[in-house]
Amino acid sequence: TEFLDLLRLSSIRRKIIAFSLVATLLPAITMGWVSYRNNLKVLEEKIRQELTSLASHSSRELVLWLDGKKDDVRVFASSYEVSENLEKITASGDDSAGSRYVSRLRDYLKSVEHRFPDYAELAVLDLEGHVVATSSDRQSSHEMPEGWQSLAQEGKVILGDPYRDDVLGTGVLLVAEPVRVAGDRCLGVLAAKLKLAPIGETLHRQVPSGSARLYVITKNGTILSSDPPLDGPPLSAGLPRDTATDLFTGSVVPLEFAGLRGTEVVGALDPISGTPWGTVAEKSRDLEYAEISSLRNVTLVLVGTILLGVGLAAWLLGLTLVRPLGRLIAAAGKVTGGDMSVELPIYGRGEVGYLTVVFNRMVARLRKAHEELDATNKALVRKNEELQHLSITDDLTGLHNRKHMNETVDNEFRRAERHGHVLSILMIDIDRFKNFNDARGHQAGDEVIRGVARVLNDTIRTTDYAARYGGEEFLVLLPYIGPDEAVKTAERIREAVERASLGAAGDVPGLTISVGVASYPDCGNDAEAVIREADLALYKAKRAGRNQ
Repeated sequence: TEFLDLLRLSSIRRKIIAFSLVATLLPAITMGWVSYRNNLKVLEEKIRQELTSLASHSSRELVLWLDGKKDDVRVFASSYEVSENLEKITASGDDSAGSRYVSRLRDYLKSVEHRFPDYAELAVLDLEGHVVATSSDRQSSHEMPEGWQSLAQEGKVILGDPYRDDVLGTGVLLVAEPVRVAGDRCLGVLAAKLKLAPIGETLHRQVPSGSARLYVITKNGTILSSDPPLDGPPLSAGLPRDTATDLFTGSVVPLEFAGLRGTEVVGALDPISGTPWGTVAEKSRDLEYAEISSLRNVTLVLVGTILLGVGLAAWLLGLTLVRPLGRLIAAAGKVTGGDMSVELPIYGRGEVGYLTVVFNRMVARLRKAHEELDATNKALVRKNEELQHLSITDDLTGLHNRKHMNETVDNEFRRAERHGHVLSILMIDIDRFKNFNDARGHQAGDEVIRGVARVLNDTIRTTDYAARYGGEEFLVLLPYIGPDEAVKTAERIREAVERASLGAAGDVPGLTISVGVASYPDCGNDAEAVIREADLALYKAKRAGRNQ
């Protein structure tokens, strides 16, 4: 706090200014992000140019290579050995006579195949697709494309689909040229099975060692050849059809996809002119984006450092601003909950310190007012308790009065009816009380009444209930007590009063009581009936001689 006071940061306004200055660091974060995005775009453009250039250059080289092979086949097909022998074989109706020309044609094909190792097999086919002669000693299939006869008649080169020749044990591409004789008649075609392996060699010459992968794919994703070479037999690997479609459409360049090794790569495709294939150039995504990833990490570290600095500044501000306010809030909560013993320490000389002083003064005044109010409330509670007690108590005997008795008796009878248990009523009257009162005076009479009340309180159970019924009469309610036990209780009370010798003085004997007993449900179904029966029993006791 003293250090911040030296920096004149004791006021809330200055703290806000200081925090605003720290917040100016945020544009640096924004600039870092913008720089990262721009660098990412530059890198993506660089990768796009490199991949498209590599794929395009490789496609051009493959077009030149394939055109060269077409020219070779065209030369082979236009050879005099091929056209003359095929014409003689066709003209000869005798197989034995034509075998000599077939042998000469086969020898020519073998010599050509020997001089040109890029060809797996050379064969001459008639227009029905039958093999007239071949350079191979093993019979293999020649998968000519649909409509090849029409192309041959038109004098056009025939390019088949790549396939794996199981007899020759390699992947081949069939290139065929029509064989024509005098009169521009087409007698058949010379079909050359071009090995796919040289395509990989052509690709290899275009790529700096280890910098990228090049491969030729069909539109369904089949790999014709690749550099570096793939494991497994030719034409056995490929890309998913959806990936191949995206590459051929070129909607996203470069395209990110799962490469042939299962790792994430970026790639671009360039169509090979004159074919339904394309050359794909791909590079490892992680390697290509390593530089931008490093820049991103540096940016994140920078942002983290700035955030740490801002957090530290906010923490320091919290020590001098937020924490005092937090203490004020917590203290206000305690005061709201009724705790008036709160007194906050005062830190600093700024607005928060002054607010703390004012708060402490306010709490002191509230504490004083609360103590006065608490004392008043306690006095009111005592008065209310006294009033409540007076409202239900007979002021002479301290027993319950007639009003409270009526409510209690009604409640007990309802409970007895609800739960099916018994209860009894004792009606008690002091014998010859009027004569005693006339002879001794009202004060002596009042003392006798109080004495009987004391005996009742000392004799009955805590669960029993005694009330002054009126004048010198009393009522005792005995819950869960039947007639027999009620009579015993009545006799015990009578004996206790007799022993007390209430009012006895000189030649005046002590007063006694008479008791009438009635029980529920034997003597009635409600309080009024049972009390009436107890009252009748009381008068019966009086007529029978009292003290019974």
